[in-house]
Parts: sequence; structure tokens; C-alpha cells
Amino acid sequence: MNPVRILKHEAEEVKAETARLSSFVGAVAIGDLVKSTLGPKGMDKILVSYGRNEGQVMITNDGATILKAVGVDNPAAKILVDMSRVQDDEVGDGTTSVAVLGKYLNDVTMTYYRKSVCKKEKMLCLCLSFTL
Repeated sequence: MNPVRILKHEAEEVKAETARLSSFVGAVAIGDLVKSTLGPKGMDKILVSYGRNEGQVMITNDGATILKAVGVDNPAAKILVDMSRVQDDEVGDGTTSVAVLGKYLNDVTMTYYRKSVCKKEKMLCLCLSFTL
């Protein structure tokens, strides 16, 4: 019996430590993307559309708008984007703060992950990072 191919032909397969670390990197990227928009001296972002609305340009410093416009493939980054969407739906404010807080909680988890000696500790750190 031949194996059934589930993934697309251009899909990449990543295993072990590389897969674990890529999840952390995705969350850090999303947090850093919107972190600079916080506060009275927050910076604006220029969003350029591709695909259906190609060439459309939008300037904003609203974290919710930025996160809605960004296409995300990384699982941890998707969690942060989903967290901010839920925050926007439920409260209507604080979407950027939620993404930045999630990023920093992920950073703390990553610090413990690097210091962990045994596999049980590392798995606990991974579970914590994905539940945040």
C-alpha cells in the first residue's frame, strides 16, 4: 500500500527543534510588528495590498487594522492574531496590547525553554507557549 500525500507538492516539512523554534519566531514577529504603534509616539505603518486589491495603500497605526491586513502562516502568530481579533470583538479596544503581551509571555517561555535541561521541562514550556 502506497502512502497518501496530504500536503501540497510545494509544502515544506520541518521537524524537531526547527519546528519548535519557528513557532516562537512567528509570535515574536507579530508582537514586534505592532509594538511600535503603541503610545503617543507610536509609529504609523504603510500597508500595501497584493492580490485582489493590488496597489492599494493604507497608512495606519491601529493594531487591529494591521493584524487584519497581514497574512500569517505561522501557528503561533495566528494565535496572537486570533487573540487580538477576539479582544476587538469582545471589548473593541486593546488589540495591540493583547498581541504585545502575548509576545512577551512567549519571550518568557522561550527563555525557560533555552534554560531547560530535560525533555519534560521543554515540553512544558512548549505547552505553555501554545496555550497563551
